[in-house]
Amino acid sequence: MVKNYTFTLIILCKTRLKKNYFNIGLILSLLFIFLLGSVRLRAQGQNIENATITITFAGAPTQAPVVKKTLLKYNKDFALILQMDDGSDDIYDKVYPYFRGQQGNPGLFFSDGVTNYQWFKMGSVHYSEDANGNDVHLPGTNFVSWDEMNTLWAAYFGIESRGFENPTNPLYPYYEVNRNISFTKRYTSFFIPGGLNMDVYVIPPGGDGQIQEAKLAGNLAIYDERPEALSNPLRLDSISSFQNKEYSRNRISNNLFNEVQQMANNSNASNHYLATYYCQGFDNGTDISFDNFKTQMNQISNAYGVNGSNTIWSASATEVFEYLALRDKITVHQNLNGNVLEITFTGDNIPANFRWYSLTVTVKADTNITNMTVTPNYYYSYKYDKDSAVINLNWNGSSSEAPETVAERFIQKAAANPTPQTCLIAKDYVEIISNADSLAKYKDELCSVCNGSLPGYCSYLFNVPNDTICRGDSATLTAPDGMKSYLWSNSETSQSIHVAPDTTTQYWIEVVTQDDQTSRDTVWVTVNPLPQFAHSPDTISNNPGHDTTLWVTGNYNYLWSTGATDTSIVVAPKINTHYFVEVTNEYLCSLRQHFFVKTHYEYNVDFSYDTVCFGDTTHLINLSTTNDSVLQVVWDLNGDGVFEDAFGDSVIHRYTHSGLLLTGMRITYASGAMKLAYHSVPVADPPNVWFGYSGICSPNTSTSFSDSTTVLVGSPVSWYWNYGDGNFDVGRFVSHRYIPGTYSPQLVVTTTYGCLDSARRNITIFANPDFTLLREDETQVFNGDTVFIPNGDSAYLKIENPAQFDSIIWPSGQNSNDYYLSTEGQQTVFVYKNICSSFSDFLGVFQGGHVFPGSDTAKIMNLFTPNGDGFNDEWIVNNKNITFPIIVNIYTRYGNLVYHSDNYQNDWKGYYNGNILPKGTYYYIVKDADNQIFTGPLTIIR
Repeated sequence: MVKNYTFTLIILCKTRLKKNYFNIGLILSLLFIFLLGSVRLRAQGQNIENATITITFAGAPTQAPVVKKTLLKYNKDFALILQMDDGSDDIYDKVYPYFRGQQGNPGLFFSDGVTNYQWFKMGSVHYSEDANGNDVHLPGTNFVSWDEMNTLWAAYFGIESRGFENPTNPLYPYYEVNRNISFTKRYTSFFIPGGLNMDVYVIPPGGDGQIQEAKLAGNLAIYDERPEALSNPLRLDSISSFQNKEYSRNRISNNLFNEVQQMANNSNASNHYLATYYCQGFDNGTDISFDNFKTQMNQISNAYGVNGSNTIWSASATEVFEYLALRDKITVHQNLNGNVLEITFTGDNIPANFRWYSLTVTVKADTNITNMTVTPNYYYSYKYDKDSAVINLNWNGSSSEAPETVAERFIQKAAANPTPQTCLIAKDYVEIISNADSLAKYKDELCSVCNGSLPGYCSYLFNVPNDTICRGDSATLTAPDGMKSYLWSNSETSQSIHVAPDTTTQYWIEVVTQDDQTSRDTVWVTVNPLPQFAHSPDTISNNPGHDTTLWVTGNYNYLWSTGATDTSIVVAPKINTHYFVEVTNEYLCSLRQHFFVKTHYEYNVDFSYDTVCFGDTTHLINLSTTNDSVLQVVWDLNGDGVFEDAFGDSVIHRYTHSGLLLTGMRITYASGAMKLAYHSVPVADPPNVWFGYSGICSPNTSTSFSDSTTVLVGSPVSWYWNYGDGNFDVGRFVSHRYIPGTYSPQLVVTTTYGCLDSARRNITIFANPDFTLLREDETQVFNGDTVFIPNGDSAYLKIENPAQFDSIIWPSGQNSNDYYLSTEGQQTVFVYKNICSSFSDFLGVFQGGHVFPGSDTAKIMNLFTPNGDGFNDEWIVNNKNITFPIIVNIYTRYGNLVYHSDNYQNDWKGYYNGNILPKGTYYYIVKDADNQIFTGPLTIIR
């Protein structure tokens, strides 16, 4: 079907200032694109509901064929989006000829799944003005010019937005988003009727405030770096809707092929991925070089383009997200009649401003396809093979608004909010109008609402409204926004001034616009007088509940804080109360007079309590005094801050546990006052009585008792001891000498609060063993006797009836019933029964006075003074006949071991288990490395 269209074709041949060539081939190639674009733009309004696909099968299918909208265009496995940020000219100079096979490049291609090749594409993300307000798209810059942008658009590259200014202005997010749209439409409207439409937005640095404005402006996809943005790459099958989503993207690196390869490996018929990569130009020191970019893209093309798996869809973000949006809004219907399947479509609010209206559909049946037809002008390509088919639909669904309609809409927005920003956006849309009469009409309408906001565009007039104030108030006078300078009659140079004249005063304001127009306006501030009146004193002292009168004078309107409207009121407050009256004159100027009525109440809040032991009752009594009336007395008996545990002036209470228990009383008074008091009430606990003891050998030692009682409240003050043998004592630490036997001593402890308890323990007192030391001839060796040793021999010693004892320790440390004495010197034998011991000292002497080596004990200390004065604090073993290391044992006179060391270092200070040993005589046994034994007495003096 052929349609006739009338259009004018203008071919502009240009010499680019920064290039030294004239690209006739490029211009000629654009001619065909322009023709297609012009026809496409004017053949508007095709409706997807009018499209029908008819498929004929070899026979009637036994089951309904499966008809699906593919997740990605051309039924591809994954999509790759590439973007060039900041409008860099590298996309036109380098990427465009490289992708399209120009300037000696072979081109990069994938197919539409049928037979048609598609070029790889990229998107140009651009802003329009630099920090100085200059248009960056003029020829001779490093940015894509407006003509080059039109060429890229005609070649189906993406044109995408990132805000109007660089750097972006965070104060005007609406302006940043919408001005780049209007500015771009204005400067592309010569080539593209109505101007180029952008529906993909990249948030610039510092532009997070633009996210919501970009969504409200109708952008399908928002790229930003917030954590909320969807990940990159993104598995599309996991997204139920693509409406108002934010997306992440990554920089193009020398690892791009590997990243795409990983995405491709994860993609298949049920896992479709989308990834976006960008750079800000090539060979700039921070981004990838162009040679490396070509290397990466050649690898991608060879692996996944027409020469590889042909599973990639390389498109602009605009093409991808318009396809995803349409796919969501289109419903597929199928009707099978015998061997003929008819496929139709319905759409749900399909936008009219898309560049791309396309949909890929697949069909799978259980019988072969023999024929297929598609409504003319609705398909791009299709193919069928046996029982399967793929159809790529492509139609012109756009329906452009008349530029006058768009201009009117934005003029109304400026009228509702007449700021320089809204006015500049409306101006762009007015300038798109090509009809001279319409242009003049809408320019006049715009200037009527944006007077002064469009420098050099409208003649500038302005009006600062008059104001009326009451004396003492201030008025704010504000001149229009966006002026180059301001000068007020009071010499201030700000846009707004605050004035507070005492009388009616005229002010003037002179402004200079951005295009150096000077204009002036005058404004009157009318000052009305305040009411004047006398009144009762500001502060009045009054007895609670007694009447007092508050008054004012004058012929005015009155409104008291009580609601009264007379010149006076009578009040009788019971508490301190603030009142006021608003006095208003005929000018509606008001003064507020405040009054404060003070009442005199005195409060002394306290209560008494008993000191008791746990289990007894405590009597709590309210002792408070006041000249106010008491309404309620309530108690907090558990310290939780809630007063609901008891009521009244007197409370008898048994606490559930002991301790210093926080107890409170709260009193509510008729005046509304509420007072409270807290005390820590002592509820004493009975003492936890226990005691320890030591010394259970009789008769040589006394048994010592020590109290270890604990108590939470108070402290122990008296101790009463029953020794269990008919004897008694008092005191915290006592001692008693028992005769051997078993006893049950008891301790009774009383605390400072009179609480008492007791404890009893069973102890057993043992007797020190009584033994007899015998020579070989059965003669007894008494304590202190001398035992003579035959020269060159030994003397035999034994303990009589050794079986009666638990152990016998001889001077050498030997544990046996008998002993051969072969060493001269002082000797000691210890005998143990139960835990008690006895000993006997004797002196070994060789017959004939011979002294064996090692018997000299002159340099083993037999006395030392471990009192911490730095002299003789350690017991020193220093004998030339003693070979170190040595073993040392120290015993009490009763045979109890109080010190032992396997390698003595002359460092014992008279301690036993960390406790100081009492002064007295002890006995040592030293065994040196040659097995020599040295013994003797040792005296501790403190």
